[in-house]
Amino acid sequence: MRALLAAAADGRPVVLFVDDLHHAGADTAGLMLDLLLPRPDGLALTIVATCRSDREADSACLRELHARASARGQAIAERPLSVGALAPAACEALLRHHLGGRADARISDLARESGGNPFLVEALARDGQAGPAFAIAEWVRRRAQGLPDEAARLLAAVALSGQPLPQGVLLQAARVKSPGAALGPCGRCR
Repeated sequence: MRALLAAAADGRPVVLFVDDLHHAGADTAGLMLDLLLPRPDGLALTIVATCRSDREADSACLRELHARASARGQAIAERPLSVGALAPAACEALLRHHLGGRADARISDLARESGGNPFLVEALARDGQAGPAFAIAEWVRRRAQGLPDEAARLLAAVALSGQPLPQGVLLQAARVKSPGAALGPCGRCR
């Protein structure tokens, strides 16, 4: 992996971004630390990783990263960054961007309905069917209509859970026999 990164970098610094590090296993920690060790290949590497604060304590990868770094006399530089809702003006700008800069009377309503959630802003902008009296609940219902039975049960289990749950627990609660078939349509809802 390091040789591949060094070749691709061609002498330039590299930033490797890892999203949702809390999902990674302990073996990922070893790979990350090995990548960061100084070597004669001259690779200047920085790893930026995200981790949900409510999942930090139970992350095998983070525990292993800290343990291995400590054993080497090193420390992991952490910089907490709180990510909250987008401001209304930022939502409106993001909507305008996704709508190709065209004026749309619904922008303020859609920005307000999104609650500052960038995922919803993007999804609402992509979905051209939102009317003037638009509501998120209506959008979700419309997106969920026509889902296969297992996917619909899975969506209901996610909605009822009220908190992040392991995929296996959700699949069991939704009585899903074919995870691939159930998860495929849910991915299309993005």
